[in-house]
Amino acid sequence: MPAKRGPSVGSVIAVILGVAAAVGVVYAAWQTLRADDELWVADDPLGTPNA
Repeated sequence: MPAKRGPSVGSVIAVILGVAAAVGVVYAAWQTLRADDELWVADDPLGTPNA
């Protein structure tokens, strides 16, 4: 019986799930930081807002 070559099905699934988790974390961080202006420090935090 010849020896198995290449990765097993379990390791391929683990790599795919790991990559998906990493992409999910990067996407969530990007979504959080791209549009939430309150996360950034204001230049003049004590100034009155323009009406």
